[in-house]
Amino acid sequence: MANIDDHILEKYLTEDKISREWLNEKITGLVHSGNLHFVYGGSALLDDGVIRLINGIKKYLPISKNKKVDYFSGYVYTVKRENNVRELYVKVLNGKLENRQEFVDEYGNKQRVRTVTKLNGSKREKADEIVAGEIGIITGLNAKCGDIIGIDDGTFKTTSFVNPLFHTTVSIDDPSKISDLASSLEILNDEDPDLHLQYNKATGQMSIDLMGNLQSEIIGNLLQERFGLSASFSNPIIIHKETPISVGVGGATFDRVSSVKFEIKPLPLGSGLQYKSLVSTDYLFSKYQKQIERLVKMYSKQGLYGWEVTDAEITLIDGKSDSVCSDPSHYNVVVPMALMRSIKDAQMQLLEPVMEYEIIVPEEYYKRIISSTSSMGVQYDKIYQKKENFIIPGEAPLSGMIDFPTVITRLTGGHGSMTKNQMDLFT
Repeated sequence: MANIDDHILEKYLTEDKISREWLNEKITGLVHSGNLHFVYGGSALLDDGVIRLINGIKKYLPISKNKKVDYFSGYVYTVKRENNVRELYVKVLNGKLENRQEFVDEYGNKQRVRTVTKLNGSKREKADEIVAGEIGIITGLNAKCGDIIGIDDGTFKTTSFVNPLFHTTVSIDDPSKISDLASSLEILNDEDPDLHLQYNKATGQMSIDLMGNLQSEIIGNLLQERFGLSASFSNPIIIHKETPISVGVGGATFDRVSSVKFEIKPLPLGSGLQYKSLVSTDYLFSKYQKQIERLVKMYSKQGLYGWEVTDAEITLIDGKSDSVCSDPSHYNVVVPMALMRSIKDAQMQLLEPVMEYEIIVPEEYYKRIISSTSSMGVQYDKIYQKKENFIIPGEAPLSGMIDFPTVITRLTGGHGSMTKNQMDLFT
């Protein structure tokens, strides 16, 4: 902790004894600020470490404060299907959520909560409302996992630790069950949107994104156990992304009354996709601008080469709408056309995942491992020795490192090991 907080370092260097109360206070502050994260070891299956985890949560994590606000906001953290009923698991962030409460979604449609249920351990209890700090299950709303429902005041930041690395197609031998497979995968995708299900109804082809081969086995088991379907998965391919090489511009018009024009330009690696509008709502009405932003984010999932566009800024630089003749359907047509034209004009380059890894091998196998990694585009960090083992940290393209743990096992007779974590993308 001394490398995070200078006060702790100073106290460690200048004082003989640090009180547990003072240290706990500092730990709590660092946890609340997001600078320190605890890891508890244990097994829920064996009931080992569960109490330590619960005590740690109670002791160090912040307690939700019931702010006095006149609006509701909640975070949908899980979606499940129970007896063919779609249930949203919601953490109330502000205000309260009442049974039969109405919402207006981002498309302007009214939705109403049908039921509200509180969780009390493993028991469910019907309720009239849930308030800030509580979690509950609601039905009736068409929201996705990860959505903020109600008023999003921007104070709640979500973090995703899932970043799929592979893309695979899913098929079934019996052609008569293709629609059943699609429906089942849509349910699984609803519960886990990181699968990024793509379904081409014309060809019947379905594909999903995965973290690895083990996940495909898990999904295969779920399809068999929950839906009675025996699915097959193709050999996974590594997910790439696209980024513009230069600045590109493209536009499109519908019946001379509805038009858009985009500019796309490259951003530094790791910037993600950013969108902004320079067009006044006097020329392009606000309701259409919201629709355009949503469509840009949707269609940027497939760029020039079919991969998601990233590390780019897309700007709406021109556009118009007519109070009498324009229609939302016009922008469903012109936005993907204009966006693709700007992408083509900018030209795109592919980005490939890079893995950060750490190899631990006994000294006698050190030269073999170095020889094997040297032909994989590896960038070495500082190599150091700890007792009888060499520790080799570095980074390399994922394509060359997928099977390397198996290679290490073979070259070291099982005495070596490798851990890896995904990093940024590179060209």
